[in-house]
Amino acid sequence: MNKLYILFFFTSTFIFSQSLTVGASGNVIIANGASVEVANLALSPSANYTISGANDLTQSSTAVTSNGNSSISQVHSTTTTLENYLGVVTLKYDDADLNGITEADLVLELQSSDGSWTSYTPSSVDTDNNAISYDFTSAVTFKAITASSSSATLTITDDDLIDNIRVFPNPTMDYINILSPDTYNAEIFNATGQKLISTNKNKIDIRFISNGNYFLKLKDSKNNIKTFTIIKK
Repeated sequence: MNKLYILFFFTSTFIFSQSLTVGASGNVIIANGASVEVANLALSPSANYTISGANDLTQSSTAVTSNGNSSISQVHSTTTTLENYLGVVTLKYDDADLNGITEADLVLELQSSDGSWTSYTPSSVDTDNNAISYDFTSAVTFKAITASSSSATLTITDDDLIDNIRVFPNPTMDYINILSPDTYNAEIFNATGQKLISTNKNKIDIRFISNGNYFLKLKDSKNNIKTFTIIKK
């Protein structure tokens, strides 16, 4: 039997140590003027904001790679997309998370439901407390948050696509999507070269394989091969 959990935060900051889990019939309501902090991510909405279940907000130390660029070693992900958020997003980090990125160059990165990333120049960078913030005055929808360098963002443009093939999201917890005008046979191998999956589908279920790094090999009708590194988390 599902239970209904409703939490109201009015004028203070409520902190969850590592993750936030909302039950299938539950809601977390963050009131205007309040904040909820999960691990190193704080959400401070400018209007009452509801996170509905089932949903988990968790943090990973595996950096995101895209276009040959890398994020910091801190990525916050939700199992269900957060929609129409207005307000401040604050990302805190340790020096060890920076992956060599200069703090002054940090931009906030939000991942949309289709796996693409969009970068935002932070409204403030607090180098004393290792935190960057952005105030979203226009509603945004996202499923993951991290940070990268302004000179090496995760944002994909047409010039960055390899032969018009796009593989997303990466890292992923459940599915890999292949976006291409052509048809490919897809095979996924582990680090030892063992083939785990072979399919012609453009959406691949990898929920059953263990967390780690894998290789996605795409072969077209002319036996041309493209290989991608996939991170399952």
